[in-house]
Amino acid sequence: TNTPQHLYLDGFPTSAGGLEPSLSRHGQTAPGPLRGLYPQIEADPMGRLHVAYYDVDARSLRYMRRDEDGRWGLPIVVDQGGDVGRYVQLRTDEFGRPHLVYTVLVDTNGFEGLRYAVGSNAAENTDHFEITVVSEQRTQGGAPVAPGLLPKTYGVRPCFNLDGSSAVIAFLDGQAGWMYLARGNQQGFQVHRLSGQFVEDGIPDPGGRYADFNRHQIGEHCAILARDGLIELVFTDERTWALLGYRGPVEGGGTIQVVDQGAIGSRTRVGASVVAARDTFGRMVIVYQDSTNNDLLLNLYTATGWLVSPVVVDGNGAIGYANSVAIQQSQALIGSVQFRTAQGGREKSEVQVYSIDLSSY
Repeated sequence: TNTPQHLYLDGFPTSAGGLEPSLSRHGQTAPGPLRGLYPQIEADPMGRLHVAYYDVDARSLRYMRRDEDGRWGLPIVVDQGGDVGRYVQLRTDEFGRPHLVYTVLVDTNGFEGLRYAVGSNAAENTDHFEITVVSEQRTQGGAPVAPGLLPKTYGVRPCFNLDGSSAVIAFLDGQAGWMYLARGNQQGFQVHRLSGQFVEDGIPDPGGRYADFNRHQIGEHCAILARDGLIELVFTDERTWALLGYRGPVEGGGTIQVVDQGAIGSRTRVGASVVAARDTFGRMVIVYQDSTNNDLLLNLYTATGWLVSPVVVDGNGAIGYANSVAIQQSQALIGSVQFRTAQGGREKSEVQVYSIDLSSY
């Protein structure tokens, strides 16, 4: 905007009270707590902003909200005890309630897995959140894994969306290298190992690389949509470095297909930071990175399947990190981070925003 505003929300050594960040830190020299990892932000139908994030020092899940009058409430500890809150995903529903899905690396009872928290419309304290276990298992133990490194544990790197009154989730078993699907709500979840029949559907499978798909190593990036029980999922494959898709019910039995395998004749890693939205025609639109060339790409599922050649949104420089996409009429509005380094090694990365007209696809 023409009048951007920056505020300390959490992590400042003392109460920020609406202070703007400054080089002098308003005279504060003591370091504050390390907070704000894996940040998520959503707007609800009332125009309120909801924010969820991980407190690295306390290893807990936190939440904040900005009300209609522009006032930010104090941070709320949604869940704590052990190491909970990494990879948090946030959605809001038609009633203005926050829905959060997040990883539990280990809790006080020695379990790891995935949890689902739903806040009330007010959501002004911890008691306003109801927490449900999506799936868990006894932890294998081991040394704590530093933030930024993918733990080889059950329930990591979830992607999540709402389908009516149900939460639809995909998550990774980091030890086994496989993905699981879950569907449910506060009354409980059904969880199934991802399975399906591979189909070429216009994009060939050279050399039969997916004949043994069930023994592949699934990657850590995914995006999911669902409607009337049909799950549309895209995810990365660590064996082929391709971006794959699943369409079908949560219990499996749907179809697996290639979404983007990169340039033919070369090994290209594609699909990082993948995000999804549905356009005005109900089609799945995805934005992701070609991680070999650092390009920002867009693809969508048309009446004939995925585009054989994705749309190159931007191929200049190191672009395609921390992506987001929203649909406004026929336009896909895309946000992405571009890495830049100025003279002297100073970091000068920027947020880039793009608008792509989908009406011609």
